[in-house]
Amino acid sequence: MEININKFNPLRASSFIELPPEITQRQAVVNIRNNDDYCFDWSIMAALHPPTGVDFVTSSYPHYSTVLNTAGIDFPISLKDIKNFENQNNISINVYGLEKYYNKISNNEEYEIIGPLHFTNAKKNMLIYY
Repeated sequence: MEININKFNPLRASSFIELPPEITQRQAVVNIRNNDDYCFDWSIMAALHPPTGVDFVTSSYPHYSTVLNTAGIDFPISLKDIKNFENQNNISINVYGLEKYYNKISNNEEYEIIGPLHFTNAKKNMLIYY
C-alpha cells in the first residue's frame, strides 16, 4: 500500500499584499494598492497607462472596467482564466510567482522569482505579471 499526501495550494490573485522592500526597490514589480479582488486588472492598467498621480494607487489609473473586457471571468483570477483574458483583450501576459524561502547560508528569509506560471502562446501587446 502506498499513500501520497500533497498540500493543495492553488495560486489565486487577490487584493493588495505588502511586498518586502528588497523586491519593490528593484522597480520590476507592479503592486497596486487595491481593496478588492481585482489586483490583476489594476496591474494590467498600471502596465498600460502611466499614473496620473501617486504610483501604484488605483485612483491614478483609469478604472479597469472602462478599458478591459472581463466578461465571463471570475475574480480573483485564476491561472486557467488568463488565456481567456488575453483573447478578450488582445494582450499577451506572462505570469511569474514570488516564493519566500529560508537561506541557511545567510540566515535570512529571501525571495525568489519562480515560473513562468503562465507563459503566453500569442505575441500581442506583451505584459508580464507577478
